[in-house]
Order: sequence, then C-alpha cells, then structure tokens
Amino acid sequence: MGLYEQVQETARTIRDRAGSLSPRVGIILGSGLVDCADGFEHKAVISYTVAHAGASKA
Repeated sequence: MGLYEQVQETARTIRDRAGSLSPRVGIILGSGLVDCADGFEHKAVISYTVAHAGASKA
C-alpha cells in the first residue's frame, strides 16, 4: 500500500471515529496534556491506535 492510500485510510478511520463531528483540525495530546481539551466545545476522543499513525514514543 502506498503512502497516499495509507493517509486516506487513516483519515477515513478518524472521520469514522469522530461520529457526527466533521474534523478540520486534529490535536494530539498525551495523557499529561489531556486537560487542555476541557475547554473545547466540540471534541472527539480517539484512541491512538489508528492505522499508519505510528507507535507512541512514551
């Protein structure tokens, strides 16, 4: 699978997991920064296990 196809698959997974939201921006927060998202009006919490997203460095 080429890079373009990997990016498309990853984007499709994120859209599916976002539910009714239509994401235009994504912010990746580690467990130490999760409180930063408390002020967001619209948010979706998506597990980091997304195809082709790479492994956590923690």
